[in-house]
Amino acid sequence: MPKATVHLRQTRKNRGLKVAELATLVGAKAHHLRNVECQAGGLSIELANRIASVLDVPAASFLELPEGVTAEDLPQLVNPIHPVDEVDKPTVERLAFNSHQAAETLGVSPRAVLALIKNGELAHRKIGRSYIIPRSEIERLLDSCERKAV
Repeated sequence: MPKATVHLRQTRKNRGLKVAELATLVGAKAHHLRNVECQAGGLSIELANRIASVLDVPAASFLELPEGVTAEDLPQLVNPIHPVDEVDKPTVERLAFNSHQAAETLGVSPRAVLALIKNGELAHRKIGRSYIIPRSEIERLLDSCERKAV
C-alpha cells in the first residue's frame, strides 16, 4: 500500500473521524474516500487540499507526486480560476429516481427502498431490471412521514 494512502487513513483515525464524517466535511462521497484509502490514486489535488485543511496536515502527504514535483509546486498545479467544485456542476431536477438514487434522497439504504416497493408503500415502474420511482412518489412518502411525526 502506498505511503500516501496509509498516511491518509492514519491521520483520519488519529483525528477520530470516520470515512463518512470526513467525506461530509470535505464535500466528497464516502465510497470515493474509502477507495482512495484502499488503493493509490483517485485523489485530486483539490480534494487533497480540502482534506488537508480539515485534518490540519500538508496536502502533499496524501498525494503520490510525480517525479520532480514538490509540495511547493502544488498551488501552481491547481487552477485558481476554475476550481472543480460541486457548486460548479449544473443541477438537474430529476423526474424519477432508480432505487439507489431514491435511497440516497431519502437517506436510507437501497434495501429499505426495495422493502418499501415490495410492501406496496412506494409506487414504481419496473424497466428492465431497474425500479424507477417518480419524484412525486418520494415527495408523497416524505409528506406522509411528516404527518405521522406531528
